[in-house]
Amino acid sequence: MTTVEFDIVGPEAMRTSQEGAGIWEAGPEIWPHIRRVSFRGHRVPVVPLEIQLGTSLGRGLDQRVAEIVRVLDRDGYDEMLIGKALSPDHYESFERLISAELS
Repeated sequence: MTTVEFDIVGPEAMRTSQEGAGIWEAGPEIWPHIRRVSFRGHRVPVVPLEIQLGTSLGRGLDQRVAEIVRVLDRDGYDEMLIGKALSPDHYESFERLISAELS
């Protein structure tokens, strides 16, 4: 018999952007930021790329981070949202990546 340990973390255990942790994609702070886009005749709710970037940085998804930064550089981004969505460490990473993208 194999024993497996795991932890389940609910939103109440997560630090919030007010505490400098950024916005968790599945947390309660996300709802005011959800955007709706048209897709095949439907209005679909989507998580802004600024918030997806924080999650991707936290999970070490380097290819996804690079693509999000490329799109944000090309199309622009909400500076206030990205400042709130990213932890200080992730914001530093974003600044380095966006500067490299501009070069």
